[in-house]
Amino acid sequence: MMNLLMFVLLAVLFGYWLANYFWARQRAVPDVRLIVYTVLAVGLFALVAFDATSNLYSPDDVEITRALQAWRSPWLDNFMILIGLPGTPPQTLILNVLFVLIVLLCRLKPEALTLAIFVPTFGTLGTWLRCGINRPRPSDDLVFLVGELKDRNCSYPSGHTINFTVVLGFMFFIGLTQLAPSWRRNLLLSLYALYAILMELSRIYVGDHWASDVLAGYLLGSVFLIWMIRFCQWVSSRFFTTAQPMSKTAAEMRLLLFCICSIREYNSLRISVDALGS
Repeated sequence: MMNLLMFVLLAVLFGYWLANYFWARQRAVPDVRLIVYTVLAVGLFALVAFDATSNLYSPDDVEITRALQAWRSPWLDNFMILIGLPGTPPQTLILNVLFVLIVLLCRLKPEALTLAIFVPTFGTLGTWLRCGINRPRPSDDLVFLVGELKDRNCSYPSGHTINFTVVLGFMFFIGLTQLAPSWRRNLLLSLYALYAILMELSRIYVGDHWASDVLAGYLLGSVFLIWMIRFCQWVSSRFFTTAQPMSKTAAEMRLLLFCICSIREYNSLRISVDALGS
């Protein structure tokens, strides 16, 4: 387990280095870094997958879940269930379509195209992997199960974690590159990051996934994310170089609208986007 933790630490540190390099310079990451990170993350994913197929669970998984559930209370149970609802079908399908539509309304065509192509592709790939590995989910004789899931199999990797690492990570990228620096942008980006973290913790807390499932979902989602960003940059420079950028004020207002809509995904858009850009 110590070797596994070392691999995790290396992957996280390299991901931080990669993100810092890109976001500090606002330019494409050299492909060699993408390849190295991909190899590290996929190698770690395969290592944990081998352990998951060999053992139904590990003592560390049980210990982490019990440590989180030591804070159990009725309000926290309900809160964690609520956090996970947007990642459950059909909500996740509605939310992903809404992401694409809002980004398209923001006149960010390369970003909208990237989301439309890769989010369903990665979601399908994640489902195939879960069903192929077919690891059992946590059972009530080991940890407390908050709520009930009909399917107690297909646990590895966590689909919620893959989806929200990809989608919220890409929206973080859009906000960072398209919005002018301001407290509103910082707040929006902080909300994306906070929700992604809470989503991952909720999967363990409610007993739907082991910690290793969530770790695998993060690793796979992060690989998908960095190649999505690279594809978006390539498409933007190759096919959308003549597009007229919208004003920073309009972009900021529209992406703030996206944040509101993503939280209230069941409400329809009744606000005129054209009025926001004026």
